[in-house]
Amino acid sequence: MELIEYLPFFYRNSVEVLNIQNSINDENEKIQLDLKELLDQLFIDTATWGIDFWEKYLGIEIDRSESLENRRSRLMTRLRGQGTTTKEMINNICRSFTGGEVDIIENNENYFFIIKFIGVDGIPNNLNYLKGAIKEVKPAHLNVIYEMKYLIIDSVENMTLNDLQNTKMLLFSPFVDK
Repeated sequence: MELIEYLPFFYRNSVEVLNIQNSINDENEKIQLDLKELLDQLFIDTATWGIDFWEKYLGIEIDRSESLENRRSRLMTRLRGQGTTTKEMINNICRSFTGGEVDIIENNENYFFIIKFIGVDGIPNNLNYLKGAIKEVKPAHLNVIYEMKYLIIDSVENMTLNDLQNTKMLLFSPFVDK
């Protein structure tokens, strides 16, 4: 709605008043956009230039060479990491970094747990950031084993492209992160 509509009708024919109202409308639009952008900085999911303030507030080292997506994931991990570490918390952290499903297998008697990537084949994107986030929230006495799905070369040498696309022969490979 334009401001001119709030003035008496006889002003609508005045060139001077119309010019003033157009200028006011332009400035009002700029202010509205600036307010929306400022409001976006109050939420991690939409923050851009304000992400530095979030990192400082949560005590995370600012690294502008990282993508906004990674920086947001680290912030969300820090916020989710408050309190007692649970399987659900670790699952949420993994999903926020990889976008895929994982299975958390606890082996508390032997002081480790397994993060098994079931929704992502191969090495997940952002694995190094995920490992850092897990290290921050996991109890210090527990080790982590990451298991990823992959195909070994011997299995695929004689397969066609169609066979590869339809294969269920994915193997899991563990590696320990201490």
